[in-house]
Amino acid sequence: MPTLNSGGVSSGVIDAQASLTFSHTVGAGSNRCLYVGISWWSGGSAITLTGVTFGGVAMTIVGTVATNATENDYCAVYRLIAPAVSTADVVASFSGNTDIVGGAITLDDVHQTTPSSASNTATGNSTTESVGVTSAVGELVLAFFHHHYPEAPPHGYGASQTGRWDVNTGGGNDTNGACSTKAGASGTVTQTQDITNTRNWAAVAVSVAPPAAAGATNVVQSLIAA
Repeated sequence: MPTLNSGGVSSGVIDAQASLTFSHTVGAGSNRCLYVGISWWSGGSAITLTGVTFGGVAMTIVGTVATNATENDYCAVYRLIAPAVSTADVVASFSGNTDIVGGAITLDDVHQTTPSSASNTATGNSTTESVGVTSAVGELVLAFFHHHYPEAPPHGYGASQTGRWDVNTGGGNDTNGACSTKAGASGTVTQTQDITNTRNWAAVAVSVAPPAAAGATNVVQSLIAA
């Protein structure tokens, strides 16, 4: 199963700006993959996330979701296979000024061709954010959560989840971003985050696959040779 890289996790916040920059460390480890979750709220204006980079290298989008056009709550996830061992900036760029929360997590022991076996999104208006994704034994599920309005962290998580970050921008209409992880299992793996009051929310879940087993590779090679 994919495991947390020695560089750990990092996060950053900013109010009413068109970009967010925060530092993240990638430690030495085999079969690395970096995931970045971005949460933003723009009120009545639609603001687009135009790209995310780590150390100047463009990252690949995994999933994004938005609530209704009145509130414009957003959550997006990007990934980078085999990021350089380094301490560098994560930069998220937008089409206009908005309130932004970002977080980064590097995993070891991740499939280097298809790191994300499945992803899914969810939105709602309730006191519990909930998102599920199809997974498998030996995988690790990441869940990224967003809601806004002033509710100071920490927020509660569901059973068997490990919180990775839970931060907000502060101010009158806080943007809150969070991430938790949970071991993969056969079927749908669901993760939740509690909210104090009924809020609009958006969430993305990703099931992260381990490297292909050596035995499976050998079987394929034997069949090709035959």
